[in-house]
Amino acid sequence: MLYAIISVIIDAFLVNAGITLSFLIRFKGQVPEINFMPYKSLWLFVTIIMLGVFYSFGLYHRKKNYTTVNIIDNTIRSVFFGTLILFVAVYSVRLRLGKFPTSVLGISWIVNTVFIGGWRLFAGLFRKIAPKRLLVIGKGTEERNLLENIIKNPGWGYRLVGVMDEKINKLDIPGVRLLKSMKTVRGFIVKENIDEVIIALPDNMHNRISEIVSQCHGLGVRFSIIPNLYEIFLSRTDGDEIDGLPLVEVMVSPIGGVNEVIKRLVDIIVSAAGLLLSLPVLLILAMFSKLEDRGSIFFKQERVGKNGKVFNCYKLRTMSEGAEEKTGPVLAIKDDRRITRPGKFLRKSRIDEIPQLINVMKGDMSLVGPRPERPFFVEKFKKDIPGYVERLQVKPGITGLAQVNSAYDISARDKLHFDLMYIRKQSVFTDLKIMFKTVWVMLSSKGAY
Repeated sequence: MLYAIISVIIDAFLVNAGITLSFLIRFKGQVPEINFMPYKSLWLFVTIIMLGVFYSFGLYHRKKNYTTVNIIDNTIRSVFFGTLILFVAVYSVRLRLGKFPTSVLGISWIVNTVFIGGWRLFAGLFRKIAPKRLLVIGKGTEERNLLENIIKNPGWGYRLVGVMDEKINKLDIPGVRLLKSMKTVRGFIVKENIDEVIIALPDNMHNRISEIVSQCHGLGVRFSIIPNLYEIFLSRTDGDEIDGLPLVEVMVSPIGGVNEVIKRLVDIIVSAAGLLLSLPVLLILAMFSKLEDRGSIFFKQERVGKNGKVFNCYKLRTMSEGAEEKTGPVLAIKDDRRITRPGKFLRKSRIDEIPQLINVMKGDMSLVGPRPERPFFVEKFKKDIPGYVERLQVKPGITGLAQVNSAYDISARDKLHFDLMYIRKQSVFTDLKIMFKTVWVMLSSKGAY
């Protein structure tokens, strides 16, 4: 609460300081009274609008602004939309209050992005670093060595909170809780605010890693394992180490830092341009859809995104109205009779996915990533397909490796192979290759029905 109050005060000051500086930049060090007077009348209104937008985009939620990437992403989006609203508001009252130069707002967009994001990045440098709350899941010699090293070396930044071992009955470590069942892991992680889980299982028990990660999906916890030689050979990541014991993060996404910022900027720019350019096409297709069966043009459906977050995914409707009212959720198949005549063309060309550019703008999706699936099927696949939950570690995409290399009706198990391969190889360059290949698929109707 205190963090939010301090942030609001700082933001209120910086927003107005940014606009004042924008006046000075626009008028080369001068502030004409005739232009500045409307702002003096509107400054409180301007402040409330900007702070309201900041709040709606999560700028006052500490967990949403913990990493550099999150701070930059949330700041760019919130300042952009806040300034856009001000453009409309200021223009609507300019005849009554006088000329408030819209060019000043344009400059303030850049200035306030630097100010609002800058102070948060600066504050992050001085944020007190707390020890990571740690849960160790293991058995045997490796687990014992790991626990001894962590307890003897608090300077490594770990605070041991719990140990899960089904084979021991008593743990002689003060303040550390012993877990005896895999079923208790998720609840323990939530209750004790665990930051990281280290898995130190023997080689013949590594098949349980998928079970552990699947149970705890969506909690934002880092999972690491002590690998064998074969796993070290296969791993892309250098990982960490604890006194000579190597740690490899489970299903770590290779994209991060500047690359992740670039990916998000590409998402925003391309999705905004795509929505503008595709508007005439969408209007024509909407007309044909109405002529076909008089049903709704757009289709909204719940899908599962990163870390299990459910969001509304937008598409152009390709099936007859109420196609699943009697059957319930059913996966699309080849020659599906529920698909309308315009819908067949939309699916072949992949044009039905265009409205998902709105989801990309909102941050629920990315341009490239594993396709989002419905909650009903996600729960089913998590039970039936080992490792399925690991695809939820990244944002879903409009297109992906599976979509440009396979048919529309590829099975979930086969699609997972492509999705995990993409997560391992994820980079800005990989995304660009997939986007270019997607254009070719749309033009040639390759891989679709």
